[in-house]
Amino acid sequence: MQLSDTVSLRQMTPQMYHAYYREYQNDPDLFLDKTQCKAFSYTPEWVDAYIRRQMERKRLCLAVMLGDEIAGEIILKDIVPRKSATLGICMKNDRYKGKGYGTQAERLAADFVFHTLDIPVLYADSILPNLRSRHVLEKAGFYPLRTEGNFQYYAMKRQDRGPDGLLLATCFEPFGGEESNASAKALALLPERIGAWSVVKQELPVVFGLAGEKCRALIDALRPDAVLMLGQAGGRSAVPPELVARNLRWARIPDNAGRSPKGEPVIPGGEDALFATLPVEAMTEAIRAAGLPGALSASAGLYVCNDLYYSVLHHLRGSGIPAAFLHLPAAETLAPARSARALEAAVGAIARNASY
Repeated sequence: MQLSDTVSLRQMTPQMYHAYYREYQNDPDLFLDKTQCKAFSYTPEWVDAYIRRQMERKRLCLAVMLGDEIAGEIILKDIVPRKSATLGICMKNDRYKGKGYGTQAERLAADFVFHTLDIPVLYADSILPNLRSRHVLEKAGFYPLRTEGNFQYYAMKRQDRGPDGLLLATCFEPFGGEESNASAKALALLPERIGAWSVVKQELPVVFGLAGEKCRALIDALRPDAVLMLGQAGGRSAVPPELVARNLRWARIPDNAGRSPKGEPVIPGGEDALFATLPVEAMTEAIRAAGLPGALSASAGLYVCNDLYYSVLHHLRGSGIPAAFLHLPAAETLAPARSARALEAAVGAIARNASY
């Protein structure tokens, strides 16, 4: 189970547990009531009892390794063969936090669960105040499932690729006081398998910067073969694949976090514009051939759609993963079922032009 030259996972042994806990420090971020976080004091008896409890609960315990050094522990619990498991992680002390080791370890653990244990769903949770833990889970590829009390629950599903590829397709949540978003309605109707391509769907927040951050984390976790981002464009009657993303934020209305940037770059020092790397002309022709209104566009606007688009294109440079953005008219202008048909035609064009 090797992700890089830096992080790997090994089965925990009693000897490794003792070495781990000799340098362990309690993390106050793991406690809802931080007054309950006491300094940890190693004793062989406590570690032996801890090992027995883990064995009795039939948990699978893995060491997060940096070379031959133990940096943390991953626990796989609530294991239901061929159905699901739950992940827990703890790093040994502050030396190993904030450096990306936890993210790499969680991705390794997910790969182990999905492909070695043949379990299709992995769960995790975090207390709401632990923003670092939640960020690491989302960066590793977990998506929020529900909030209950003081806890945020997450899930990650195994993505079984079609023989020709995996497409990450994103949409947006409602914004501007509206109750729905045309991109989300259409994406919900898009089949999860189009020809030999598998489609992974994800809704993103209408927040400058955050939408791109979450999408980039999904790309890094899934390593899809292509990325298609969707948004709603009120006032348009056609379905326009977007040719260009601009390095500029200019909000006509506040985003869903209340921000209204005017004149900010998406990426400071980045190029003025970046171009689609998916075949947007072929996508436009395919939409028209399906009897639907398609029109190639040279402007994705300057709102969160463009912000996401530029951020992702910048992130993907040199990766070999192509991407494009496609706007959809409002639902009252083009019915969601017809928008979904346009999307399916566009994805078909992506599959047919897979050499890009």
